[in-house]
Amino acid sequence: MTRLPIPGSDSGNWGTILNDFLDVAHNNDGTLKQAGLITGAQQTSQKGQANGYASLDNSGKVPASQLPAASGVGDYMGVSASGFSVVSGDFPTIAWDGTTVTNGSSLAFDSGDPELVQVDEVGVYSITVTVDWNDQNQAGIRTIQIFTECQFLVNDQRPSTNDATSPTIQSVSTTLYLQPSDNIFISINQISGSSLSVFARMIVTRCA
Repeated sequence: MTRLPIPGSDSGNWGTILNDFLDVAHNNDGTLKQAGLITGAQQTSQKGQANGYASLDNSGKVPASQLPAASGVGDYMGVSASGFSVVSGDFPTIAWDGTTVTNGSSLAFDSGDPELVQVDEVGVYSITVTVDWNDQNQAGIRTIQIFTECQFLVNDQRPSTNDATSPTIQSVSTTLYLQPSDNIFISINQISGSSLSVFARMIVTRCA
């Protein structure tokens, strides 16, 4: 049985015992007999390859190209409301008529609870809300607010165009990290002295 020499013993036999030990794994020129087959080791040729192991970039992180895409990225949903009545000074939550476009399972809409777009998967979501105030020749302030179930997120306030021919078109966007049940709803407000029948739409896209 090959072994290493024992200090204090093997007098006169150190060279023979050590050479026998080294001969198990080395060729006569000092190279490894099985350089590519060290038990349990993965070779550099397997780095960043399928069934191999991940490489690291210069910041010590696994490159994004070697990470799987998150399930649900690219899911989206659009909703709209036509002729939604907003009394001057009130702050109603928009009740959506229904979906205009939809893709994937990260988002849902229930006609029985039309004020909400439901978030079913954790992720980063881009939200864009556009309101056509249908307010030709109506002065005053117009406001859009974006909420989730837990918090108030975005407030966009601006004056109307006060144009006899062109309505005020107001659009606001934000990107948020949301979890299931962080459902999205939109409140709007106008100060004009009269009621307005507005058109609204929202598109929500999961981007991570």
